[in-house]
Amino acid sequence: MLQLFRAKIFDFLPPWLGTGTAEKVMYTLGLHMDVALHQVTEALQHRFPGLLSSESLPLLGYERKMIRGRTETDETYALRMKGWRQKHLNRGGPYALLQQVYEHYAPNNFVVELIYCNGKRYTMDVNGGVTVDTAPVISGIGWTPDDPSKWGRWWMFYHWPTTLPDLNTYGDAGLVYDGGTVFGSGLSSQEVADIREIPQAWNAAHSVGHSKIVLLNPGAYWEEDQWGTWKNQVGI
Repeated sequence: MLQLFRAKIFDFLPPWLGTGTAEKVMYTLGLHMDVALHQVTEALQHRFPGLLSSESLPLLGYERKMIRGRTETDETYALRMKGWRQKHLNRGGPYALLQQVYEHYAPNNFVVELIYCNGKRYTMDVNGGVTVDTAPVISGIGWTPDDPSKWGRWWMFYHWPTTLPDLNTYGDAGLVYDGGTVFGSGLSSQEVADIREIPQAWNAAHSVGHSKIVLLNPGAYWEEDQWGTWKNQVGI
């Protein structure tokens, strides 16, 4: 702790305040001022990721809408958050959203597809590269909803790398069906929260999205995918 005030306070006091009881009182005042200065200094340092400690990283991540990766270290998380202003310049667009998903699951990435209601598809590979094309039309049904008020819609398909339990059964006991969680996924509550939180944080304000875990090959959809009925997938 700095001893700025304790060391310097007597340089500005008359001699009679530098002895006896007066000296103790003045020293105590200087000590309290040093404590206050120390607390203010640490509070400012905590605003900068990784500068002082990792204690403030969860709060900074929440504030900056940057969800910590599943295997991310304090060092890499702090470094990633330093670029938050530049990343948020593109928030609401497909590339920024997919990049956050990629960074969250790295290095165990999998294919993710983001399809908008105009049929435009953004496919992110396991290396973070994104290709753009048009999603296939199934049984003559496009991706555009019949209701014009739902024009701001998108679907994100997580091509999960591991096998999930039978989707006709309930998931873990800790997951509450129809209470904002998952049906028959076998995912932990934190995994489910992450799947939801990243799109919610990086979604455009006018859009409504649906995140789904699918156990199919990329680009292989059921007709029901377009209209929200679950089949070989877990709706989130």
